[in-house]
Amino acid sequence: MSQTPSVEEDSPIERTAVRLLRSSVDRSYHPEVDVDWDAPDVPGLRYVPDRYISLYGTKIFERMTEEEKIRLGRLEASALASWGSSPKAH
Repeated sequence: MSQTPSVEEDSPIERTAVRLLRSSVDRSYHPEVDVDWDAPDVPGLRYVPDRYISLYGTKIFERMTEEEKIRLGRLEASALASWGSSPKAH
């Protein structure tokens, strides 16, 4: 069984730990709360840069309309995000 090393309450390590913990709370992000899921899509808003879309650099991509590129980027970004939170992914 391992033991937790003791740290003085006012040591540099303790101060750093407290600072990091406070920072993580201040910068936390809760998509269920922080995102207005009922808000309408913003016309023309790209979800990812074109270079991150799977078809980027292909002739198919060149023939796509701007709306199709935006939609594909949105679908791929949401698929990636949902895969990362899927219990099966772990």
